[in-house]
Amino acid sequence: MHVSKAADVKNRPGISWWFISFTALLALEGIAVSILNQRDLRPASGSILFLVFVIGAVALYRRIREQEQLKAAVREEEDKLRLVLDSTAEGIYGVDLNGSFTFCNRAALKLLGYKAIEDLMGQKMHDHIHYMRPDGRPYPACECPVLAVLSNGKAFHSVDEVYWRRDGTAFPVECWAHPQLDGLEIVGAVVTFIDIAERRRAEEIHRENILKFCNIFDTAPVLIWTCGTDKLCDYFNQSWLAFTGRPLEAELGNGWTDLVHPEDLERCYRVFTESFDARQSFRMEYRLKRHDDEYRWVLDTGSPRFTQGGVFEGYIGSAVDVTEIKRAEKAVAMANERLQLALEGGRAGVWDMDVTSGLNIQFGNSQVLFGSAQEGEDPIQEFWERVHPDDQARFRETLESAKLEKRRFREEFRVLCTDTAMRWLSLEGKFLYSQSGDPERMLGITIDITERKQTEEALQKNEQEFSLAFEAARIGWWVWNEETGHVTTSEGTKTVLGLPSDLEISLQTFLDSVHPEDRDQVYRTWQQSLEAGTLFFVEYKVLWPNGTIRWVESRGHTYSRPRSSFMQMIGVCMDITERKRSEEELRSIGGRLIEAQEQERIRIARELHDDLCQRLALLEIDLERIKYQPELQRPELQQSMEHLTQFTREIGSDLQSLSHELHSSKLEILGTAAAMKSFCAEFA
Repeated sequence: MHVSKAADVKNRPGISWWFISFTALLALEGIAVSILNQRDLRPASGSILFLVFVIGAVALYRRIREQEQLKAAVREEEDKLRLVLDSTAEGIYGVDLNGSFTFCNRAALKLLGYKAIEDLMGQKMHDHIHYMRPDGRPYPACECPVLAVLSNGKAFHSVDEVYWRRDGTAFPVECWAHPQLDGLEIVGAVVTFIDIAERRRAEEIHRENILKFCNIFDTAPVLIWTCGTDKLCDYFNQSWLAFTGRPLEAELGNGWTDLVHPEDLERCYRVFTESFDARQSFRMEYRLKRHDDEYRWVLDTGSPRFTQGGVFEGYIGSAVDVTEIKRAEKAVAMANERLQLALEGGRAGVWDMDVTSGLNIQFGNSQVLFGSAQEGEDPIQEFWERVHPDDQARFRETLESAKLEKRRFREEFRVLCTDTAMRWLSLEGKFLYSQSGDPERMLGITIDITERKQTEEALQKNEQEFSLAFEAARIGWWVWNEETGHVTTSEGTKTVLGLPSDLEISLQTFLDSVHPEDRDQVYRTWQQSLEAGTLFFVEYKVLWPNGTIRWVESRGHTYSRPRSSFMQMIGVCMDITERKRSEEELRSIGGRLIEAQEQERIRIARELHDDLCQRLALLEIDLERIKYQPELQRPELQQSMEHLTQFTREIGSDLQSLSHELHSSKLEILGTAAAMKSFCAEFA
């Protein structure tokens, strides 16, 4: 019955045969124990043998069961160990005494380029991953340090080895090899390795950076030094060595202190030591002997050096020669004294005001500019009371804007002096701020610009009068820039040229407005003035867009622009059409006057020649006739008659000459050809 049940259970799916056997043996053991416990039962010898068999079978099964449990525990521990090995980032593998792989974790497979452990198990380690040196030369197994561990039992560590992947590429590794012992006997080796290619690249970059910074330090114009944690200097750049003229060995350690001026040495050592112990930066000035034995003032600045992990490594510092700055400071002090004298002698003043307290430090003529010294309890309030009411709002807005935007400010304003006079002042300055960004002080300079303002007002008035005069005279001004080709003109110029007021005028636009008959002449005059840099004058006609022709006169001069190779021409133009018309009318009136004069001269000449000359000729004849009458033969009468006759003859001759001089003026005025034409027309 038990067997049938056991058989039935055995045939059930999913139930182990070992479990069924174990249950059957337990049942048999229970039956045997019950039989033995029955004291009144006297078993036969066959029953005893059966009982012995059952008990032996049960004991054997328990032994087998314990072994199976032990194997399961071992497998579980192996699984845990493999899980641990496969979870590490380092590659781990084991070799036996023959140098063959016995195990390999997942990281090792990945680093070596293998997918399954079966690809390496039982294979010679050296022949698969360590068979060649980095330079490509073969790596004999007898020289392999990993295999040497199997023989000498000494642990091995190296950062100079390379392993070869399955695809034939190499990578540098850092590896640790330890012997695997069974008691005192070496049974194999365990090797741990990591890929250090990235580390090598980082180290190379670090070396390059160090070399780069050394080159930078050596080419820097400042004196650079470093020291270690022992306070001894271990580096000086080339600028330092060139400054001192000594080799590096002489400067290392505390050698550089030999060149510090004796009066400054103790102070330098104290500042350096105190800052070093406190790990704080420092700045100090001292005199250092240069290669020419001259002591020069240097400003030395040092700062502590720390690693990325915060480990103190020493100090780095730089020194600059400030001797000239020291001398310049003395020169500046002298210059400040001169400036003070100049400000006091001129109409300017400098001030330095504490924004919070209102304390104002002034020198120069700052006080005098306001009419009297500002010595009240509140100088700021007194200042604003002096500022003209019309300028206060603008002035305050300028100061507030400059304060917020942290920029310089400049303002021109009027002040009411105590002597009832008003002055114009120009104030320029800036705010100084604390580390928190709040304004602390306000520095500035004040200049009296009253005379300049008066001059500007007079100039503005003159410009207005000048513009009115230009407009009244219909004169326009223009400026031509050779670099841009643009012509800047007044509205009067556009009016004269007949151009729209909103039109931008270029040189071509200007030439296009000139009448075609005069365009070449204007351009030649323009070009000659530009080349020679001289004054030019030209009269020409312009053709308005509506077809109207106007006469224009232009005058100008060419100038060279400061700091430029391009020229600039400035000139004026005016409409002379009315003048041209007047000149034409004058010429017409002059022609008519000449014609009237000509007619009058002809009439007078005719009367002189035809009338008076004939009368005088008759008078001369009568005098000649009377002279021979008997009663007039006395000598004194003959002499008088001769005188009268001669005088009459001279008058006739003069009148005849005068009539000839009164000939037609056409010959002189019009010329021979024109006069002949006129005479021909008269005679015709």
